[in-house]
Amino acid sequence: MKAYNMMDDFRFLYPRKSDMHKNIRRDRGHLNMLVNTWCLFYNNSVREKPVDLIAELYDYYEGITDGKIIFSGGWFSEYKEEFIAATRQCIYKKISAYQSLKDYHYEVLRFHPKAGYICFSLDVDKNTRKHHSSDTHNKDIKDLATKFINNFKSLALYSHITAYFWVLLRRRDGYPYLHFTLYFKERDFNHVAGLSINKTWFNVLKKQGIKGSVRYFIITEDFIGPRLSKGGVAGDRCLYEVSPYHDDKKNELFIYDDYNGADILQRLSSDINKINNKVFDLHLYTLSKLIFVMPGKSKSQGFSKIKK
Repeated sequence: MKAYNMMDDFRFLYPRKSDMHKNIRRDRGHLNMLVNTWCLFYNNSVREKPVDLIAELYDYYEGITDGKIIFSGGWFSEYKEEFIAATRQCIYKKISAYQSLKDYHYEVLRFHPKAGYICFSLDVDKNTRKHHSSDTHNKDIKDLATKFINNFKSLALYSHITAYFWVLLRRRDGYPYLHFTLYFKERDFNHVAGLSINKTWFNVLKKQGIKGSVRYFIITEDFIGPRLSKGGVAGDRCLYEVSPYHDDKKNELFIYDDYNGADILQRLSSDINKINNKVFDLHLYTLSKLIFVMPGKSKSQGFSKIKK
């Protein structure tokens, strides 16, 4: 199995000896790839706010000249070493997150080799409350996640679930949301599972006077997740059917990207219950690169106890 190396995406920050005497131009295409596939933040004590490292890199990185990393702007050049150290630290945290996800996944499969999975994201409308700041939104996400999990455990459906994990991700507008993976003891679950998830989530939102949405990414013979995706404007874009060549008997199902614009399944399969372990590893690897760490001591991932 291929070993993923997160540092490979940032090799231009760590020049190899073979590059020490070369003038290397800035690779705009490579930077675009980083913007679309990574979420890399650190909490800057001087600025007193989280800093988007990739955005800073995109704005100020000019390339490598004779083995030296060049940043535009004299003020930023002074913080080059601090910037590189912060980037390295964040990547190491991603590596640790990936290892945790992978270890948990294979621990579940060790006890439940026939487990089935549902992947879905839960989001909160930032415009629900007046003067809804990012701090308020962050608190809402944490509180609602706890309420959702507690209420979900009271459902009859929960007896069929052997484990679950969640990760915190970041929408394109900067606000966080939750992504869940549920493990069922068997793969033959149906749409009732999605309806139960929806009912639980929207009841929690309603009690708090907040609007939100849910988006699924799984299609099996008995569970068409996107048709259960709903809530707000985002939900309206989760699914649509068209008739190719004006043939009403042929409908095509489209699954949209997650709230952060990422294809969390890497366009490999919409049914992760049928993909092999190598592909599922890539799915976990993708999630770990996109994990968002909020300021403070908030967790960015959580794991349930595995039922054995």
